[in-house]
Amino acid sequence: MAELELTTDATVPRGQELTVTVTESTGAATDSFSEVSESPNLHAHQGYTTDGADHYSFDTTYICKWNGSFHLIGKNLSPLAHLPSAVNHLGDGDYHAPEDEIHVPVVLWNSATDNGSPVVAVYDADDLSYRRHCALDSGASGGASGVWVDDENGVAWVSDFLDSDTPLYKYDLADYSLLDSLSASSAVPQVQGVYFRDGYFYLPSHDTHTTHVLDENGDTQQEIAYQSGGAYEGVDYSGDRFAVLHDPRGNSEGHVHFYEQDTTVINAETVTVGDGANTYALGGFRGGGTDVRIEADVEGAGCTPAPRLHSASVRFPSAPAAAAVTAGGPRNETPVSSR
Repeated sequence: MAELELTTDATVPRGQELTVTVTESTGAATDSFSEVSESPNLHAHQGYTTDGADHYSFDTTYICKWNGSFHLIGKNLSPLAHLPSAVNHLGDGDYHAPEDEIHVPVVLWNSATDNGSPVVAVYDADDLSYRRHCALDSGASGGASGVWVDDENGVAWVSDFLDSDTPLYKYDLADYSLLDSLSASSAVPQVQGVYFRDGYFYLPSHDTHTTHVLDENGDTQQEIAYQSGGAYEGVDYSGDRFAVLHDPRGNSEGHVHFYEQDTTVINAETVTVGDGANTYALGGFRGGGTDVRIEADVEGAGCTPAPRLHSASVRFPSAPAAAAVTAGGPRNETPVSSR
């Protein structure tokens, strides 16, 4: 057995009881996923994102907004109107919370040999109106296919459909000037979107009909394959569920499939901590090596300010290194040729 040590970000009054629920699973790169729900037809082929309440879908030439029950509440049928005249193809967008806006890669795309002019267009998340755009002067090519906006660090990652060896490019969010790139240790062909969570990039591949999970060094840690045929374009993992847009026939009849990671609650205890303390240990943790993922929820009524989980670490009696601590399927049979 190992010991889980938790630290809250506020001290706790004497005698205050905290309920601690710990969920253990293997690391994010090796978790299995189970489908839990599916959206209705969103008439989209290129991508999906959410602001946590409403949903946004992207087709090649239009954007739609849906409420939490997937009822249509907004649309922009001419998002290309203020962009360079050459571009004709939207990709998979992402929601940028601080500015309440949507970032979307847009390119000229006629074929794998006739493409170019990549830009990232920005739209108001409320009414989907155009705000601005930035040219991608270097890095991602005419295959710019998806964007993930890192709100915390002021950067954005853009995926490239045409570059299987260097599928990701990092940009300054202010002007989309190139900062860096990420090469894959194993080729990831025809990437159709990107999302980053807990140290891993999630990249759906049009060619292999899987979502490739890469660590920050570009090493593939998992391949999430899918059973039914069609195109998988666009991912989101901003909430508790992993989401991927599936267009079964490649004709803009995309549905969003939602998956949850398979986890097991291993411990739920009430503990009492002393005056001024903010660190305590929870025993009985099973442990499983350095790829263990831990989620710990701390609840304590009456504490001012309310304690929240600040950090957690796992101590193994005989292991030299602590486990990684983070916050908290199957092959396509009918390829679809359209991008």
